Amino acid sequence: MLEDFYGWVKTIAAFLIFMSLVLKLFPEGKNVKYIRYFMGMVLVLVVLGPLGKLLRLEEAFSMLESELERNNARTEFTRELVLMGETYAEEVIGSYEEDLSVQALKYLEEAGYEGCSVKVTIDADQESEGFGLVERIEVLPLKKGDTDRETGKIVIEKKKVQILSEEPSENSYLEKAEDSELRKMLSEKFSISEAAVLVVR
Repeated sequence: MLEDFYGWVKTIAAFLIFMSLVLKLFPEGKNVKYIRYFMGMVLVLVVLGPLGKLLRLEEAFSMLESELERNNARTEFTRELVLMGETYAEEVIGSYEEDLSVQALKYLEEAGYEGCSVKVTIDADQESEGFGLVERIEVLPLKKGDTDRETGKIVIEKKKVQILSEEPSENSYLEKAEDSELRKMLSEKFSISEAAVLVVR
C-alpha cells in the first residue's frame, strides 16, 4: 500500500517536471493557454488515477463496454435479418447462435471450465420483444471418464463404493456447486436469468 502511494507521488512529480519542460519549450502566445489547459486535465487524471482503482471503475467500464458490444451485435443482427428477408433468416440465426456459443465456450475456458460443450438458443420470433436475445444456454460439462478432447486421454476418477447407502455422494455436491457457478457466470455474461441456463450431466 505504501509502495503504491510512493509510486503515485513519483508519477505526479514526473508529470509536473514534464509539464514545466513542455511549457518552457513553447513561446508565449495563443496556443500556450490550450496546452496548459490540456496538461492540467491530464494532471487531474494522474492525480485521480488511484481513486479509479479504489472504486473499481475499470471493472465497471469493462462491464459497460461488453453490454454495449452485445447491444450493438443484437442491433446489427436485427438489421441484417430485415435486409436479408425471410429466406436467409434461419441461416443468420444459426450463425448468430454459433457465434454466441463460441463466445460462451471461450468465456468458460478462460474461467477454467475446459472441455465443455455449449449451445446457445436465441429468441427467433421476429414479432416478440425479446427477438435476438439469448433465450437459453445449454452446457454439457466434461464428465470424469469422458475423453479429453484436446489430449485424447481418458480421465478416470476413483470412487468409493457405498453398499445400501442412499446418501448423496461427494461428487453430487461438487457437481451441484459447479452447476450453480456455471449458471451464475453465464447468466451474468449474457444478461439472462439463471433459470435459462441448463447444465446437462
